[in-house]
Amino acid sequence: MPDIMVLGKSYRVDDEGYLDSKHSWSHEWAAERAKQLDITLTEEHWRVIVYLRKYTDDYGIPPLVNMVCAELEILLSRMVEMFGEGPLKNASRIAGLERPTGCI
Repeated sequence: MPDIMVLGKSYRVDDEGYLDSKHSWSHEWAAERAKQLDITLTEEHWRVIVYLRKYTDDYGIPPLVNMVCAELEILLSRMVEMFGEGPLKNASRIAGLERPTGCI
């Protein structure tokens, strides 16, 4: 597994850039990972990130993209604008979650 350096701290990631442990996550991680994905984080991005982390903590798995869109009242097209193609994958990388499975 490769490592990504953020402010002098090494973070272990898998081959697709997902953080090895969600417990290693930090706001600094999120900001740097977003930059690496060419994403500038806004309050709207943080709403999604916080939701993903809370949902995953509560249920043990990441939510599906349709659930995120419905719960946060964000259109899928807006999620794509915010996080690029594969919006839940990129949002999950930034949020420090495991690789999502299923329909994303």
